Amino acid sequence: MRDLDLIHLKHLVRMINDPGAALTRSDGIALLILLRDSSPAKSMLRDLGHSVAHDARDRGVSFDYMEKFALNVRRVFIHGGRLVIKLMFPIRDIVLEMNTLFRRIGIEELIDPDDTRVHYLLASMIADVLHGTTYRLRVATGTLTRGWQPDGTRAFTAQFKFHDDIAGVITMPAHLTLAFDWLLDNDDMKKDPHPAGS
Repeated sequence: MRDLDLIHLKHLVRMINDPGAALTRSDGIALLILLRDSSPAKSMLRDLGHSVAHDARDRGVSFDYMEKFALNVRRVFIHGGRLVIKLMFPIRDIVLEMNTLFRRIGIEELIDPDDTRVHYLLASMIADVLHGTTYRLRVATGTLTRGWQPDGTRAFTAQFKFHDDIAGVITMPAHLTLAFDWLLDNDDMKKDPHPAGS
C-alpha cells in the first residue's frame, strides 16, 4: 500500500472511532477501495471493494451468495421446506476482517467490533455506497438497497425480482419483490442509535 493511502486509511479509522465525526459517501468509497487490494481473495472486504468499482456484479462472494439464495428461495417456494436466511455481510464480521487487515498493514488503531454506533455508521456508509448494485442471476435480478422502515428504523435490504412467476407450495408472481437484510438483521436495526428524524 502506498504511504499516502496508508495515511488516508489511518485517518478514516480515526474518524470511524470518533463519535463526533461525520463520514461521507466519499469516505465510504475511499475506505472500501483502499482496503480492496490488500484483502484476501475470497474476503468480504475484497468483494465490497469490487462492488464499489462495478455496479453490476456477475462474480464474487456476494454474487455467489445471491445466486444460491435466489435458487434456494425458488426451490423452497416450489417444493416446500425450510428457508434459512443468513446475513450476506454481517457488519460485525466486516469489522473483524478490517481489524485483521489493519494489523497486517501496520495500523495500530482498531475498530470496536461490538460498538452499536460503529455498526450503524459502517452499515449506513456501505449501504449508501453500494445502493443500486445489481446482480444478474439465473432466476432473478438482485439489487442492494438502503432506506427506512415505516417505524423509523433503517433498512439495508437485498431485493429480488424473479424472472418468472413461481407456482408451487407458495405462489409468487414475478411482479412482486422479495427482500432480506444483508448487513444488519431486524433485531440489530431496532437498536438504531439514530432513527429517522433524529
